[in-house]
Amino acid sequence: MPKKKVTPHKSKTNHSSQKPRGYWDDFANVETELRAFIAEHGTDGIMPTVSELDAGYSSLTYAIRKHGGISTVAERLSLKRPDTRKLKGYGRISPRCKMNF
Repeated sequence: MPKKKVTPHKSKTNHSSQKPRGYWDDFANVETELRAFIAEHGTDGIMPTVSELDAGYSSLTYAIRKHGGISTVAERLSLKRPDTRKLKGYGRISPRCKMNF
């Protein structure tokens, strides 16, 4: 299933793109914004990747880093990390396929 295209974020909790000073210091705000992002653009229960967040949500990426990084925030919110590792042999052409060229 193709991923939804990420468009610049307008928070459902604060319609202004400019957050008040100290907004990201409160982890509850990070959780609210992150869960709104996941509901709109992601998969329920899965932590978005940095590249997904950076497409218009760089302040949220900043806040996640401020609170310990992707792994720490994902664990704190009981979100699973997406498996972004490549499988062994990814990108290698097998000898059988080479014979068909």
